[in-house]
Amino acid sequence: MPRETGAFGVLGRRTIVYATYRYSSNYQNSRSYSAKRGVLLEKPDEDAICSAIEDVCRDMSGVECDGEDNARWSTLSNECIADMPAEQL
Repeated sequence: MPRETGAFGVLGRRTIVYATYRYSSNYQNSRSYSAKRGVLLEKPDEDAICSAIEDVCRDMSGVECDGEDNARWSTLSNECIADMPAEQL
């Protein structure tokens, strides 16, 4: 069963953007798989954080199961960006 996560966290003026993927299978001749990707940004603005989220998810979709589930990573990046704190206008 595949399980993916993605998030961003702010530490002072640094921001961590990361994603993890873990797949476990009980089927014969099937392998378990896991991948982790992430970046540390120094004093980023919101555009830089959004770009990093998209880059990390794009990178994960390229390594995960030979890219079979790209749509899931695109959805995850969109959801992560949508969950960012709103700015008061």
